[in-house]
Amino acid sequence: MLLLFAAGACGAEPLSVDEFEASYGTPAPLQPDAPVWADREPERLPERLPEGGAGTPASTTPAHTIGFGDGATVVSEALGAIADGVLTEVVLYDGYGIVSALDRVSGHLQRVVVRPTGVQPPERLPISSRDDPNAIAFEPTAVDWSIVPGLVAKTPVDLGIADGKVSHVIVEHNVPFSPDLVIRVYVTAPGGGGRIDYDANGRPKRSFRD
Repeated sequence: MLLLFAAGACGAEPLSVDEFEASYGTPAPLQPDAPVWADREPERLPERLPEGGAGTPASTTPAHTIGFGDGATVVSEALGAIADGVLTEVVLYDGYGIVSALDRVSGHLQRVVVRPTGVQPPERLPISSRDDPNAIAFEPTAVDWSIVPGLVAKTPVDLGIADGKVSHVIVEHNVPFSPDLVIRVYVTAPGGGGRIDYDANGRPKRSFRD
């Protein structure tokens, strides 16, 4: 038989379930734990962040939508969170963006996540001994951000993937192969995906299929 003790009744006789409920009512049922899952994208993209961020609350800026055509806005808001930042990598999703930048004041590499609900505080990233952050840095004006939506629309067609969908776009230097800036558009599909690399003005440079 399950026995219960009334709160604060030190030394009291244990109560049966029926006696406890008659005196204190039926206890509320326990709530099940919330589901937990991991969401990682394929390819070499950075780890996809769970909805709502990674534990650090975002700033309370007005909510707005973020799409592949909002690269300039994502970059501007991210660099606004860094004292004197210069870009090293920009990753755009249909919903949020991740910006990595070199803080020229501290010399640290920082990552900033921009969501429709606001901008998360910068997170310091390790710098690889193989990389010179200054060699992979670029200014926001080095890329024509307005061409990204057109590249997103045409890439699945140009790859010949009829049921393909663009998962993300990465803008970075093509190191160690060349110092050129590239816009990498990644496509996923049930039968296999691919990507096309474009230069900063939208001219195709190379393509890959899974």
